[in-house]
Amino acid sequence: MPIDIREIGEQDLERALELWQATGDMSAAMIDSAQGLANFLKVNKGLSLVAVENDSVVAVLLCGHEGGKGQLYQLAVDAGHTDPHTSRRLLDKALHKLRAKGYHRLRLKPADPASPDNHHALWGRIAWGTRPTVVPPPQPCETPSYESLDPQAA
Repeated sequence: MPIDIREIGEQDLERALELWQATGDMSAAMIDSAQGLANFLKVNKGLSLVAVENDSVVAVLLCGHEGGKGQLYQLAVDAGHTDPHTSRRLLDKALHKLRAKGYHRLRLKPADPASPDNHHALWGRIAWGTRPTVVPPPQPCETPSYESLDPQAA
């Protein structure tokens, strides 16, 4: 059965959270509830994606923007999913959507490189690199909480 890549919908919120929790990569855990995710999606309309196979969400990519840059926050793929191209297809579609909205620079927030669940190898396979002139901050950056946003405001 072919895999369908589409925008994340309200019906996907709980499953998306389950996938992120199952990977153990909640390092960018600015969103830990369905309501928080719904608020994030309203602010970043049309950018986050799911991969669906046999009516089941098998992968999810959280994507948004901050100022003039696109931002990839989290990518999770079900451990039982075997198509090696799903992550790449999610990334390609997200990048296309960001460019269509006028975002031509991108910032990644990957997991800790020492984590077994990081995606650094994926970025390398798709010809992404790091900018050696960019030094990470000495303290973790404060990530905005989308839990506190008024859902009616977006």
